Amino acid sequence: MAFIFNKHGVCENPEQAIFWRNSLDYFQITVAQRPDGSWATGSSHHVDKGGGGHGVSINGEGHATRIDAVAAEARKMLETFKRDAERSDVDPKRYRVAIRELEIRLHEFLTPQLSLF
Repeated sequence: MAFIFNKHGVCENPEQAIFWRNSLDYFQITVAQRPDGSWATGSSHHVDKGGGGHGVSINGEGHATRIDAVAAEARKMLETFKRDAERSDVDPKRYRVAIRELEIRLHEFLTPQLSLF
């Protein structure tokens, strides 16, 4: 796949590597290969009262492989969820659900799927 970066260095067509949504919360991790061959990620999330995100960019940290990039972004997101779950003004149950779902999806992403054909 040829990834397209705009004049600001942001990827216009990243691949969605991980995604989850329920009726209240969501997260996603996107990935693209930069022109220099390294891999970069973007992410967005909203859980309870918190959220954030950033696009895939040619700036910042790059990774040698697609898998390394997505795993690193997932680890950062897990750290954010675990930290935010400790705040007194949030529902920790919603963060525990998001943490469990992200761990499941990361495991699925990292586990090769065998095909008979």
